[in-house]
Amino acid sequence: MATPHLSNQQDALITKLCVTGPITDREEVYDLINLVHEGERSVVRLVRANGRAILDVAQAAIAQNPKDCRGLTTFIVCSRARTGFVKATLQYQTNSEVRLAVFAAPFVQAALVAPSPEGNEDDQRLTDPQILAPFGLTGRKSKGLTPPMERQLATAAQEGHRALEQLLLTNSRLTLKVSKKFGSKTPLWDRFSEGRIGLISAIQKFETQRGLALSTYATHWIRHGVDRARDNQEHLIRIPVHAADRLRRFKRIIAKLPDDASESEIATATEMTVEEVRNLLQLGLSTTSMDKERAHSRDLVSTLHDRLPTPESTAEEKCYLSERRTVIQQALATLSEKERQIVSRRFFGKQETLEQIGDDPKFGLSRERIRQLQARALEKIRPLLGDFQEDI
Repeated sequence: MATPHLSNQQDALITKLCVTGPITDREEVYDLINLVHEGERSVVRLVRANGRAILDVAQAAIAQNPKDCRGLTTFIVCSRARTGFVKATLQYQTNSEVRLAVFAAPFVQAALVAPSPEGNEDDQRLTDPQILAPFGLTGRKSKGLTPPMERQLATAAQEGHRALEQLLLTNSRLTLKVSKKFGSKTPLWDRFSEGRIGLISAIQKFETQRGLALSTYATHWIRHGVDRARDNQEHLIRIPVHAADRLRRFKRIIAKLPDDASESEIATATEMTVEEVRNLLQLGLSTTSMDKERAHSRDLVSTLHDRLPTPESTAEEKCYLSERRTVIQQALATLSEKERQIVSRRFFGKQETLEQIGDDPKFGLSRERIRQLQARALEKIRPLLGDFQEDI
């Protein structure tokens, strides 16, 4: 979780990025997109033409820094080597007499020796064409480019990168709008960053000959990126993307059903089997820490772990838990429907806050009014709880 200081810096950066408004001239947007596409094609040509040189530098860096490169798979090596070369291309001085491959060598080396996560080691011989091909690299020597052609392609790549930055900047407001609308539990900066990645994908795939507005096409991709961030970050236990999509559709359907709908009714409405409904209901349950503390009074604090019976529970413990459940249920039965729901949602299940309960359309009350109803309900049932008063 981001610290407050870092969060303030991120919010300030988002505000700064959103100062620039969108480009209203569609032809100007198309020109920028064409520059981006031409820049990407130029980068691909440069990588292919210098593929053998990039791999030679990568192998030399691995040999010279075996400790720093330990654990890097061939896939990671290729990815980092290509990233270093592209970074060098964007900083290359096109009026220089130095060839691009020579200029890029330090960038490739620096990318490979950067700190990396633990990985499975492989041979790192960089000869598998199935791994090299997606990165535009090749293990064989290819026909090189003349210096003028190389400088021309590097210029096109740099112009494309500048055009991409301009499009990202001028569409920051759109990215922020979509990011705010979806995935509220994920930090705004994370949603905004993932939305920008989705915007980049939209720019790369956009076809100017169709005559559409970029914002219309990009909204889908921005939301796609935000949804992926939400699926990856909002759950303590990560849910696979396909399962998260299915769960989201499932929740939209059951939200229209009555609260007391049975599993068979839900299965009919969602066109699923009862077993599939049970699995999705289980998948949608929230998680909580066993060591999360809950204050029952000013001096009494306990955890969920303290309340759960151990596998070796004695007959006395089981009897105690059964009696406790019965007493609490009987005490709650004396309350009105509204009071019973407030107490149940506050102290059992998800243990919602006063604001969350008040915002529920079923109540539509302020936080203070919910607190007053809770206090009145607790005053009614505490005498009925006897030895179990500390549980609420």
